[in-house]
Amino acid sequence: MAVQEIAQALLIDPQIIRMDMKQLLCKDRISKEAPAALLAAISKLTINRKVTGVVLVGAGRLGSALMSYAGFSAYDLSILAGFDIDPKVIKKGAYGKPVYHISEMETVCRRLDVKTAIITTPGACAQQSCDLLVQCGITAIWNFTSKTLKAPAHVMIRNENMPEILRMLSDHIK
Repeated sequence: MAVQEIAQALLIDPQIIRMDMKQLLCKDRISKEAPAALLAAISKLTINRKVTGVVLVGAGRLGSALMSYAGFSAYDLSILAGFDIDPKVIKKGAYGKPVYHISEMETVCRRLDVKTAIITTPGACAQQSCDLLVQCGITAIWNFTSKTLKAPAHVMIRNENMPEILRMLSDHIK
């Protein structure tokens, strides 16, 4: 299929198609083979995407809200399981996803082969949760607790202190 045919099918100016192809294919000129190369590039971006599995510690209100959020899939992310200590939460699960007792963390993390985790526990047990996750091979942690977590240098931690952020926003409007 030529650039002209693609432009007609999509009702788009052929020049726009050429510019997009140049950008996507990192080429200065577009050859007759470019549409096939573009299709291969698009396929690589869309078909061969690998979803990154994530686990969550603290499946209470905030944790279960995050477990229910469908928007992560647009970023090739999926919360596969949660961990908690509350028997009611463990038995019920969260939005069709299993919630395990914290004592099963290492077994589950290794079985799921996850490297990313979210922590939404009370602040008092956040560091302990972080330490357990690191022992399980987790190397990236998104922390929603009020505590700033510490971990070895190879572990990336993103601390989100929601009350602090809300306070900063509130101060901005005063």
